[in-house]
Amino acid sequence: MLVVRIELWPKGDRRQAKVLHTAQIANNGKGSLTVGNYTATFSARGGKTRWRTSRVSNFPRKAKGAWYLLYEALKNALDHE
Repeated sequence: MLVVRIELWPKGDRRQAKVLHTAQIANNGKGSLTVGNYTATFSARGGKTRWRTSRVSNFPRKAKGAWYLLYEALKNALDHE
């Protein structure tokens, strides 16, 4: 599972970090060694409130990396407004 956190660091101070949003992207286990299928959950309020969900199918995991997977998951979540 990939977990992405968006944090606010007041005045750049990491010790005061507040989690604003989280994304969790999980492999659903129905892909192959080269192609993966994923479910993504996007949350607000420090992960306490589910904001959106999406799916990414037939993702070429060997050719593209985690940034592309995050992009596709977020794009799919936003395309279904």
